[in-house]
Amino acid sequence: MVDYYEMEKVWQKVVTPGVVPPVEHLPFLKYLPKFLAPWKTYCETAKRLQHELFYGLLRETKTRMAQGYENGCFIEKAIARQAEIALSDEQIAYLGGVLIEGGEGTTASWLKALVLAMVVYPDAQKKAQEELDKVVGDQRIPSLEDLPFLPYIQAIIKEVHRWRPVGPLGIDNEPDGKWYARLPANF
Repeated sequence: MVDYYEMEKVWQKVVTPGVVPPVEHLPFLKYLPKFLAPWKTYCETAKRLQHELFYGLLRETKTRMAQGYENGCFIEKAIARQAEIALSDEQIAYLGGVLIEGGEGTTASWLKALVLAMVVYPDAQKKAQEELDKVVGDQRIPSLEDLPFLPYIQAIIKEVHRWRPVGPLGIDNEPDGKWYARLPANF
């Protein structure tokens, strides 16, 4: 199966501004031969790698399900209800793929902020580790069922989200110096 990061590297090249011209606005560009249009090769490679990765993950999930090793993931549920929700294998494969792509950047960004916070505040890290050891121990990994018993870790999670949000989740509370028209109340 193709490596996710290999596919992502090619995809980032495709979506970099200036690499792929606006073919939808200049349709004659699609008729250029490949040696004059290197973006065609990037796009074809990205499409092939995406297809291989996403279908590979779908096949792997179906194989696991057939062997009775289900973990309750979203794609397993989509496969189980495939006829009911009327999705093709391709749609389910790409649905899983976009979920991975969407979560990869935000998760990595948040984890960087968490590591930074733990380096800057080692006392908080020590206190979180003590709480984790007390609740979970060292014989298993934590699960979602443990979360209600880990209030300090919940607070760290919330604080890192507040401190370094992975995306703009609200609007500015103050004007940014621009002039805004005032509309009458009965406009």
